[in-house]
Amino acid sequence: WSKGISIVHFHQARDDISKSKIKAKFEALADELNGMVFLGGVSCDDEYAICEKEGITEYPTVRIYPKSPIPTSDFTSNDYDIEQIKKTALRTIEGKTIEISQTNIETFLKDNPTKPKVLFYSDKPKGIPVTIKALSSAFEKTIFFGVVWKEEESIISKYKVKKFPALQIFKTGQKPVDFVGNFKYQELHDFLNVYSEIFVFKGDDNKENAAARPWLSEPLPEL
Repeated sequence: WSKGISIVHFHQARDDISKSKIKAKFEALADELNGMVFLGGVSCDDEYAICEKEGITEYPTVRIYPKSPIPTSDFTSNDYDIEQIKKTALRTIEGKTIEISQTNIETFLKDNPTKPKVLFYSDKPKGIPVTIKALSSAFEKTIFFGVVWKEEESIISKYKVKKFPALQIFKTGQKPVDFVGNFKYQELHDFLNVYSEIFVFKGDDNKENAAARPWLSEPLPEL
């Protein structure tokens, strides 16, 4: 579980709590977070060395492994709460998104033309859904993500957005393509994966879109 965010359930055969309170809810959570977070289990009867290495001394223990350098979080039999586990894990997802307005949209779409751009349109109060954060993190080397709030009426009108949420992907020289489907992580991921660049030019891995530096789009940059 060295890549991404993982939730691992450490258990033993004599551990009744895992069977009665955790197993079914943990499996349901795995379905809900499929693709965004890895969920797995370790039998400390069969894999004692792993559990010893991880310092597991209480059974059951559910441990969240975020991306470094965020520390791990443990939930044991005394404080096991599936909703709290989910919230704690999802809070560690770092979004790679840019807020888009009339001021910076042209910069966003034209900068680094080899990479596709995504616009996610939302009519909710300014809070980026965790699904979009997770997608922007998953595709951070190949796709730039922008978020457009409903108040940006000129952008909404220009790209003919009729309902919310909505998502479009832009490639240089092509018309934007609308996502049609359920706003679930895996469906969105499969859609975007078709447009994701297979090759990233050397030196471009962590290149930031110029729209993330708003002073470059201002008539009189404030430095």
